[in-house]
Amino acid sequence: MLSENLFVISAPSGTGKTTIIKKLTKIRKDIFIPISYTTRNPRPGEIDKKDYNFLTHGAFQEMIRDEALVEHAEVYGNFYGTSYEAIINGLNNEPKVLLEIDCQGAKIIKRKFEFAKLIFIMPPSLNELNQRIMHRGQDSCQSIEIRQSQAKSEMAQWKNFDYALINKDSDQCLEEVLSIIDDLNQDHVTSNPSVMAKMEDAIKTKLY
Repeated sequence: MLSENLFVISAPSGTGKTTIIKKLTKIRKDIFIPISYTTRNPRPGEIDKKDYNFLTHGAFQEMIRDEALVEHAEVYGNFYGTSYEAIINGLNNEPKVLLEIDCQGAKIIKRKFEFAKLIFIMPPSLNELNQRIMHRGQDSCQSIEIRQSQAKSEMAQWKNFDYALINKDSDQCLEEVLSIIDDLNQDHVTSNPSVMAKMEDAIKTKLY
């Protein structure tokens, strides 16, 4: 029988999701994180089969034809996907499974694994997100413009999740993520009025 300890983390690009995941992997070996597949080029310092499984477009399309991916999506011109086999193996053999995927993929995971708990990480504001994207030094000018133009619509996706957090400080946000994974902390459920207010305040802040 499959474990039902499946969690999904999603966030707008530049929110700091990857930083939080990397910190989590250093302190918690009991949480299994399947490595996603992507057609984008590795960023400086990224390692194949550690950060992502980097594939050609042809190899990725072959995985789609073979129905090897439980979800896949095109994001900013590149394809990303999650292996069905990796999730099933994780649920069979690991205490907890955590997926780091985009909002589109999170919806698909919820449809196929109804017991999955979806966690959304919000930046403190659109202004803060804009600054993070500008200063991380990983994107072209064109990519930055695309990410900024889509930021507000991505932030509005929090309503489709079970839990929502604001990443003002990565260490604090990590603690809150773990409180959900370990104890299903109800302080962060999206139906909580205080959570709803914080999310709406973050979205209302205008870019300048």
